[in-house]
Amino acid sequence: MRPFLLVYCSDYMDLPVFHNVFRFFCLPSSVHHLLLCILGPTMTNDSNWMYATPESLPRLTAAEYLDWENQQEIRHELVDGYLYAMTGASLRHDEISMNLAAALHNHLAGSSCRVYKSDIKVQVANNYYYPDIIVRCDDGQSTANEFSLADPMVIIEVLSPSTQRFDRGDKRLAYQQINSLTDYLLVSQDSMLVEHFRADGSVMTLKNEDDVLSIEGLQFSILLAQIYL
Repeated sequence: MRPFLLVYCSDYMDLPVFHNVFRFFCLPSSVHHLLLCILGPTMTNDSNWMYATPESLPRLTAAEYLDWENQQEIRHELVDGYLYAMTGASLRHDEISMNLAAALHNHLAGSSCRVYKSDIKVQVANNYYYPDIIVRCDDGQSTANEFSLADPMVIIEVLSPSTQRFDRGDKRLAYQQINSLTDYLLVSQDSMLVEHFRADGSVMTLKNEDDVLSIEGLQFSILLAQIYL
């Protein structure tokens, strides 16, 4: 899903850290942290507008973010203290994600592992992300709470043209900090292509209907043809 810096308006002024900000508007970008924000006290007087980089805007702490996020109707990721709203997915994106999640759910039924879709956050240090699919296996030392978890075993992102650079770059580097993570998968929605990154540093690329995606730690395998039904 495409991230962009949140548009803050007067409706959000219940958040104390933003009391000194009237309005600002940001242009969506697929390049992480390279957004041009338009900041100004009015919507109509062009002479009052000024330009700011994301780094000049106030940052949220993790606690402030969690407090605020749980009251919102749309989802936002927190990266380096900045909020990024998450846009809706395409039909094809959701079909592919559902195919994989359903197959994993059926395979893991009755085990200590659970499959979560895109409404659950993953914590990486003080950052929070919403992966498309998460698999977590309970080892008796849970770090999960009601809305987020910090110990996923598998993370899957379904790519679109606007998100693939971020998912392959900054987000992949962030996920590599998670000690419990054994498998990170990038699944293209526009072509039959799955990139499988393992904790041992190996990378497997699958792109044919009869290629088999295998996640050894889950003893799970699926044909690409089944993912791209």
